[in-house]
Amino acid sequence: MKKNTAIVIILFLMLGCIFPSADYALSYQKPNVKAPVNMVRSVEKSQVLVGEEFKVRYKFQPQPIPAGQISPDVYLKDKEIVLVMDTSGSMNWNLDGGNYGQSRMKIAKKAAKHFIDKLKYDPSIKIALIEYNNFASVKQDLVKLTDRYDKLNKQIDNLKAGGGTNIGDGLRKAYYTLLNSGSDNARKYIVFLTDGEPTAFSFDSIRYRKKWFWDIWTPSIGELVGDNYSIMVSAISNPVYKMDNDSSINCFVNWGTNDYNNYSLEYAKKVSNMIGNSDTPIIDAFFIAFSRDSNSNKLKEIANECNGYYKKAVDDKALDEVYDKLSQQIASDLPIHSIYFEETFPDNIEIVNVPQNMEIRGQKVIGDIGSINYNLNKETNQFEAEPFEFEITLRAKETGRFVLGENDTSFIRYTDIDGTVNTIKYFPESEISVYENQPPEIKAKISNSFESDKIYRLNIDIDEPAQIEIMDVNGNSLGKYTRNTKGSFDIELNKEDLVGNYIIVKAIDYFQNEVEEKVPLIQINEIDISDNINENNNREGNIKIVTQENSIIREITLNDILLGENRLTDNGEYVQQVELIHGMNSLKIVVVNEYNNIAELNYKIMSDNTSLKIYSKYNNNQTKIMQKTVEDIKFNFKINVPVNDLEFVLDLTKNADSDINLNTISIFDDNVKIIKTDTGKNIEDINVMSTINQNGNLIISIDKDSPIESGEYTILVPIKVNDNELGNSSEFNLNIIKYKINGSEVDLKDSPVEINIKVVKLPGLL
Repeated sequence: MKKNTAIVIILFLMLGCIFPSADYALSYQKPNVKAPVNMVRSVEKSQVLVGEEFKVRYKFQPQPIPAGQISPDVYLKDKEIVLVMDTSGSMNWNLDGGNYGQSRMKIAKKAAKHFIDKLKYDPSIKIALIEYNNFASVKQDLVKLTDRYDKLNKQIDNLKAGGGTNIGDGLRKAYYTLLNSGSDNARKYIVFLTDGEPTAFSFDSIRYRKKWFWDIWTPSIGELVGDNYSIMVSAISNPVYKMDNDSSINCFVNWGTNDYNNYSLEYAKKVSNMIGNSDTPIIDAFFIAFSRDSNSNKLKEIANECNGYYKKAVDDKALDEVYDKLSQQIASDLPIHSIYFEETFPDNIEIVNVPQNMEIRGQKVIGDIGSINYNLNKETNQFEAEPFEFEITLRAKETGRFVLGENDTSFIRYTDIDGTVNTIKYFPESEISVYENQPPEIKAKISNSFESDKIYRLNIDIDEPAQIEIMDVNGNSLGKYTRNTKGSFDIELNKEDLVGNYIIVKAIDYFQNEVEEKVPLIQINEIDISDNINENNNREGNIKIVTQENSIIREITLNDILLGENRLTDNGEYVQQVELIHGMNSLKIVVVNEYNNIAELNYKIMSDNTSLKIYSKYNNNQTKIMQKTVEDIKFNFKINVPVNDLEFVLDLTKNADSDINLNTISIFDDNVKIIKTDTGKNIEDINVMSTINQNGNLIISIDKDSPIESGEYTILVPIKVNDNELGNSSEFNLNIIKYKINGSEVDLKDSPVEINIKVVKLPGLL
C-alpha cells in the first residue's frame, strides 16, 4: 500500500472540478491518450463431445477516460458531413434487380432522412448533399443542419435516378466540398452510398474512336458526355483523369455494368487515394454497398485507397442500421471507427455460424465488429463508451485438446483515438477438450475469509466419483483425493502454496476420462492511495487487481457498498477506483473465469485519514497593542478525525525591516490555552503542555491521555514584548515550522505557517 504522508496541511484551499469550455476547438489535434479497452473470450463449455456445438462469446468493455486527460480542443469540434448518394439508373430497380416493389432509390432516401434526423439537434454539425450518376453535382452545399433540416429533406426527396455510376466524380466533389469549407479544424466525413460498381469516369482529355452508324461490325462500348455534346465510341485510351475542382463536365459512361479497361475503377481509386493522402483536411470516409448483387470487392478496393471504412447493407433494415451506427460514430466525442476482428480456429474445429457482418474464410473468421463511441459524461466528468459483444458457434470434429487464439491468432485491429493506426489487441488463449464419452463435470470455487487470509477453502462439486488432484500453476501437486460419490466437498489450502493466477483441478473417472479445470486466483497487485483527504474525509485511490486471463470481475464491494459488477479484465488485470474511510476497510472481490469457476477474495485495508488544517485569525496578520502587558497570539487548527497525539513546533523570526530585538520577546510557555472555536470556552479536560527546547523553539503538545475530538480549535500563546525595545511599531513572525500528528512528523521548513504580528506602541502612555 502506497502512503507517503498521513496529513495534508492547508492554509487556504479550494478544490473544484474544471469543466471544458463550450466554445469549439481552434486547432485540429488528436488526444494524447489511448482508449483503454478490456476484452475477454469465454467458452460456453470447456469440455465437449465429438459433434457437439458450442458457443464462444467475445465481450468488449471500454474503460472510462478522465476528462482532464484530454484537451477540449480535441473533442469540442464542429463536424462536416458530405452525404454522397448514388442516383444511377440501377437505383430504380428493387433489391433483387427487378422493376416491382420498393426501389433502391426510395429505400435510400428514407434511410438518408433517418440519418440526418438522428443528428438534427446537434448545433456543431453541417451537412452537404451530393448526387452522382454520369457525373456528380452538389445539390446542397454545407449548411448547419439545425438551420436547414427541412430544406435538406426536400433535396433528398427530389433526387431522381438515371445514368451511369461515376463513383470517382462523387468522391471528387465531396473532397473539394470539405476542402473549401473554410474550416480546417472541423472533423470531416464522407458518407458514400452506391448500389453497384463504377461504370463511368471524368476526364480532362482522352483518345477515342467514334462509333459510326454505318459501321455495323464494330460495337459501341459507351458514350462520351460533356456540357454540349454526346459521342458514342467504339474505343478509348490514354484518359487524363479529372482531379481538380474545375466545373467543366467531361465523362465517359460505359453501357450497362461494363468498365472498359477498368478505367472507371482506376479513376475512383485515384480520387480516393487523393482523399487518403490529404493532411489538411483529414477526412474519414465511409462506403456503403447497398445491393444484394453488387461486387463488394471493387468498393473495398476504393475504400482501402483512403483508409476508409466499408459497410454492406443488403436490405432496408440493414441500411437503416448502417446509417444509425454511422450517426452515433459521427456524433461521438472520441470515436474509434470500424474495429477489425480476426481469429483462426484449429483444423479440428468446424465454424458453424458467425455474425452477419463477418465472413468465414477456411478456418478463419474476419469482419467489422463495430465501433467504440466515447462521449463526455458531464456528471462523472469522464468519457464513457457502451460495452458490446458477439458470439461464434463452433462444432468439435474429433477428440483432443485444442487451444483457441494460440500464437496470437485471435485479435482486433483499429486506429486508436490518439491516431495510432493498426493498434492490435490479442485475446488470451482458451483451451477446449473434446471427448468421445462424457467426462466428469466440475464446478469449483476458492475463497478466503476476513478472519483468516492464511487458509483458503476450495469447494469442488463433481457429478460422478473420481480421483481428484489439485495442482498449482506450475503443475506441482497440492494434494490428491478420492471421491467415491458425486457431490460437493471442501479442501483447505495454504495461501503460501497458491502461486500464479490460477490453480488446476484434475479429475479421472472410472472410465479413465480425464478432465482439467482451472480455478482463478485473485491478487492485490498494488494499492495506490492519495495523500489527500477528500471532502468526505476519505482517501481516494486505485487498487490493481490481477487474476486469471479471460476472467470477469463479477463483484467488487468496499465496506458493503457495491463498487462494480461484471467488469471485464484486460489480460487478467483490472484497476478499481476506491474511497477509503478512516480505519479498517473491508474489500470483497468475486471473479469468474471463462469456464464459470469462481474465486472470492476478502481483504482488509487500514487507512489513516487524519488531516489537519492550520491557520491564524485576521488573514495571518495580528496587530497587538503592548506596554508591559502579556498578549495572546492566536492560531487556529482544524482536524477531521479524533487524534490523541498532536504537537506543534513554533519559532520566532523578525521582518527584514524590523529593528526589534527578538531576545526581548518572552513566550510564557506555561500558560498556553486551547479553546473550542464554536463555543469560545476553554477545554479544561484537554491537557496542553508547552516547553522551550534547546533551539529556543516553543513546543506545544496535547497530552496523549487527553484525546482531542474532531473539530476546530484556537490555541492562545502568551507573549510579552519589552517596551524599551519598541519603536512606534515593530513586526515579527511566529512560525509553525513543524508538527506531529498520531506519531507522524511533518516538517514545514519549506512552507511554514507564518503568523505575522505587528506590535504598536501607543504614544503618550509612557
